[in-house]
Amino acid sequence: MTLGTQWMTLSLMFASGALLGVFLDVYRVLTRRFTLRGWPISMIDLLFWVSSACFVFAVLLWSNWGEMRFYIMLAIIAGILFYLRLLTKPVSHVLTKLLQFVEWLITKLIRIVEVVICRPIVRLCSLLWRITRAILLFIWKIITKPLLWLLSPLITFCRPYTTKLKNWWASRKKGNDDEPE
Repeated sequence: MTLGTQWMTLSLMFASGALLGVFLDVYRVLTRRFTLRGWPISMIDLLFWVSSACFVFAVLLWSNWGEMRFYIMLAIIAGILFYLRLLTKPVSHVLTKLLQFVEWLITKLIRIVEVVICRPIVRLCSLLWRITRAILLFIWKIITKPLLWLLSPLITFCRPYTTKLKNWWASRKKGNDDEPE
C-alpha cells in the first residue's frame, strides 16, 4: 500500500468516525423525541451499530480494499472524539430544530389535506345523500299516494275491526301490568 493510499484511508476513516458521530446524534435526537422502551430500543440499537459497522467497512473496502490496520481504528476513534468534542452541541441543536420543523410541516400538510380534500368530499357525500334521500322520498310518495287511494275503501271497511283489536290489545297490556309476578 502506497503512502498516498494510507493517507487517503486515514482521512476517510477520520471522516467516517465524524460521520458516525453525526449518525449517533441523529439517533440520540430521535430516541429522545420518540421514547421507546424494552425490546424495540434494543433492536434499534443493534440495527444502528450493524449499519455503522457496514458503513465503515464499505468505506474501508472502497479506500484500500479492506485492509485493517491499527492506525485505521485510531483514525475512526479520533474522528468520533473530534466530532463529539467540537460539533455535537450545534449539530444536535440543528437536528432538534429540523425535527421540529418536519413535525410542524407534516402537521400543516395533514391539515391542508383535511381542509382541501377530506372536508369537500364529506360535504359532497352528505349533499349527494340528501339529494338521493329527497328523490327516494318523492318517489315513495308518488307510489304510495295512488296505492292508498286504491286501498282507501278497504281501509275504511277494516277500520272498526282494527280499532277493536287495538283497544283489546291495549286493555290486555294494562291487565298484565296490574298482575303481580
